[in-house]
Amino acid sequence: MSVKYVDGREVADEETLGQRLLSVRKAQGLNQSEMAHSVGLSYRSYRAYETGDRDPAFYPMVEIVRVYKLDAEWFLFGDQGRSANVEKDK
Repeated sequence: MSVKYVDGREVADEETLGQRLLSVRKAQGLNQSEMAHSVGLSYRSYRAYETGDRDPAFYPMVEIVRVYKLDAEWFLFGDQGRSANVEKDK
């Protein structure tokens, strides 16, 4: 499993959205404050999203997908969500 970018690059994947946020941040070489600033979030909000203490709002997640050119379906739902959608379509 891996972080999926629009251009096809892949890095390590995780199960929760917070873990995927962490994976993307680490792949970019950023600390939490830098990641938060890059998408217009406060440090406290970003940290709460990454640790799972708070459910993220829609717009910041869209910004993260846009700024870091991520595969939106993977980022929002993970590989399990992708598999569920593939099964549903059959």
